[in-house]
Amino acid sequence: MGACFNIPHGKTVGLYLPEVVRYNYNKAGVKYDRLNDLFPEKYRSKSLDITLKNYFKAIGQPLKIGEIPISDNDYKNKVPDMVELASQSTGVLTNPEESDSKSIESLVLSVI
Repeated sequence: MGACFNIPHGKTVGLYLPEVVRYNYNKAGVKYDRLNDLFPEKYRSKSLDITLKNYFKAIGQPLKIGEIPISDNDYKNKVPDMVELASQSTGVLTNPEESDSKSIESLVLSVI
């Protein structure tokens, strides 16, 4: 997303992180649960994806496209490009859960 819209990498990673955690939970749940336990209690939920959302809200990290200066329409028009770029990323190879273009597209659309 950062490459398509010239947005800092950290902001875009944060946008997707809770959804990626949810997607990978079946394969990495034990590790995610340990990480979840490290968060302060005021942010902690039963699952890391919700904990991350709570924490991100507290620090002002966007969670949806509407919270950054990109229209839903512009974003949707770039979905094929973002899926293609993500499919070629080394992150897909090292991801705990198997990922294909369809699952990546679903993830990309989940933040609208």
